[in-house]
Amino acid sequence: MISGTRSGGRSSSSAAAQQTARQFPPGGSHEYPVRTEDDLLTVRHAVRAASQELGFSLVDQTRVVTAASELARNALIHGGGGALFIEPVREITGTGLRLVVKDDGPGIKDVEGALTDGLHHRGGPGTRAGRRAASHAQLRGAHRAGRRDDDHCRAVARPMTSEAWDRPVTVETRIDHYSAVHLAATRARSLGTRCGLGGSLPDQAAAVASELASNLDKYAREGSVYLQALPLGEGLEIVAVDRGPGMADPRRCLTDGYTTAGSLGTGLGAVQRIATDFRINSTVPDGTVAAARITGGQHRPLPSGAGMVCLPAAGEDVCGDSAAIHENGHIRTTLVIDGLGHGEAAAHAAGRGLRVFHDHCDDPLEQIMQRMHHALRHTRGAAVGLVRIAPGTADFCAVGNIRLCVLSPQRPHRQLDGRPGIVGWNLPTVQTRTATVAADETTVLYSDGIEARWARQPSAYFLGLPAEVLPVALGHRHRRLRDDATAVSLAGVA
Repeated sequence: MISGTRSGGRSSSSAAAQQTARQFPPGGSHEYPVRTEDDLLTVRHAVRAASQELGFSLVDQTRVVTAASELARNALIHGGGGALFIEPVREITGTGLRLVVKDDGPGIKDVEGALTDGLHHRGGPGTRAGRRAASHAQLRGAHRAGRRDDDHCRAVARPMTSEAWDRPVTVETRIDHYSAVHLAATRARSLGTRCGLGGSLPDQAAAVASELASNLDKYAREGSVYLQALPLGEGLEIVAVDRGPGMADPRRCLTDGYTTAGSLGTGLGAVQRIATDFRINSTVPDGTVAAARITGGQHRPLPSGAGMVCLPAAGEDVCGDSAAIHENGHIRTTLVIDGLGHGEAAAHAAGRGLRVFHDHCDDPLEQIMQRMHHALRHTRGAAVGLVRIAPGTADFCAVGNIRLCVLSPQRPHRQLDGRPGIVGWNLPTVQTRTATVAADETTVLYSDGIEARWARQPSAYFLGLPAEVLPVALGHRHRRLRDDATAVSLAGVA
């Protein structure tokens, strides 16, 4: 919390924050002038009050206040004053604040330089600190010598709650009793809301989860429902996986009226109608994977050819692994990071690495690895794997127990292992290796929480699964319960 008083000692910071909270509007943008040192205190109170209203954790409140304070101070010291605009935002990744700081000049010649630690001419460490404290930041500047009155600098920082963006986690509900059907539906409704689904969509997500879980309870063995945010795009993914007996004709099961249990036979057909995208893969006797994706933008096609799973160790509330996929045109770059051990300390290391990836995901893979090594020096360290898929090729760079497997329905599979070492502690010479990947092949990047034996001789069951559902199926069948388990799959690009 911020301590201290306004000049004159008339009111405490907590009282000022409460007063600002009453003034903060429920929607729209609110402006605060930045002309004096006292205004900086007002800005901090206003931002903290706004973040409290939106339900930010104490850690996230501190981060967003730090970002606002540094940006506003730069506007006062280097821009001759300006204004801070606070606007609540609600996006698919969660609820947050958009902070816009404007000044009247003289602008910034070198915007990238201003974001580098150690540069003290206009916004050196302060601007960089503001960017680090925000989950998303932009800095735009216009510069003309001698024209302070016409030019301005605009900085935007949008911190989101850590639950929404820091570490994607997959929620598993084992369907070992009929009561678990209701639990899966409740979790789907809650996670759908957190993923930004509006209106009746969270209830529709609950209905889909309930139907898929009910089918597992009635017909399948060792089934689970997995819930997670989409790896690419915006929305919720609901995946039901079992170990048999499978369906001889999955398409027939999608027809209204077809049933083997005496019910109305509208279950899977209703799921197909509700979901933005629904696919089902089943083999006898191996089992079934049914995946429904629900989004708010019904008219936009969902990105395809990418799947993910990120499961915490049994008994843990947080996951020490993390993963991300970045798309830039026809090129996709993915990260799997495994913090040493598991629990809070491992999650802290993975979260730091994830932020580096989000900031530098278009850089060469070796540079991303070097940046992560620097960022993780004061953590317990991590194993890190990076893959960049381009038409016909896959570049692989990894340190530690992160493995890459290239699956092909026609050709022998290939495996690549990371180099020995720990990112953040003893980084070996970083190397990027390139493998040929055809359009019909799938690359799978996974942590050692997934048993490596699956890749020695991949079964026909896994070879027949599309990239979108392959990681969840791997996690269901080959996860080590005592460790965090993460896998990401990407289809080849023609």
